[in-house]
Amino acid sequence: MRLRLFLVFGLSLWLWSVPIVQAHDGPPRLDMNTDRAPAGGALEVRGVNLASDTSIRVTLVGVEHRYELGDAQGDAHGDFTQAFALPFEAAEGSYVLLASVGDLELVTAPLTIAGVAQPESEEGSLRDEDEPLLAPMPTFAPGVVPGQAPVQTQAAPSAPPAAAPAPTPWLPIASATALIIITGLTTVVLLRQRGVRKA
Repeated sequence: MRLRLFLVFGLSLWLWSVPIVQAHDGPPRLDMNTDRAPAGGALEVRGVNLASDTSIRVTLVGVEHRYELGDAQGDAHGDFTQAFALPFEAAEGSYVLLASVGDLELVTAPLTIAGVAQPESEEGSLRDEDEPLLAPMPTFAPGVVPGQAPVQTQAAPSAPPAAAPAPTPWLPIASATALIIITGLTTVVLLRQRGVRKA
């Protein structure tokens, strides 16, 4: 009986001493390179802790309109980084950037549409004489405001965690299986020993 208790206690202690490692801490969120962008401009979006190995739909939602910006593929941790083109027809105002999988809304982030991006001129087109010549200017990625840190957002309060089921961790299952097998074998050995003593 003491051997059995010792084995069960020792195995239980070993199981609880194994640390559980997580890839990321914190709730799901969307980070953007700016919280204010022009219609027709580019917006770089980084999703964190959303849905692992799943296609994530990114949508711009306004009071009157909803624009599907595209899909991003979540990696094994549920993260992605991708640039999206904002629609030219989006009116100025407040919007919400929404990340979803199917009908499940994962997280939102506020975004303000201000102004309209200038369309790129065609290569090789002739300059009009009234158009002034400009000196070379430093360039930044589309939608980036120099000196402004990326905007971090928090998960929507009603949004549940990731929609895709997380991969089954093998260590807790293997440990529980080993515990059950050892307990069963110990019980069989002890019952046989009692049977030998009585006979």
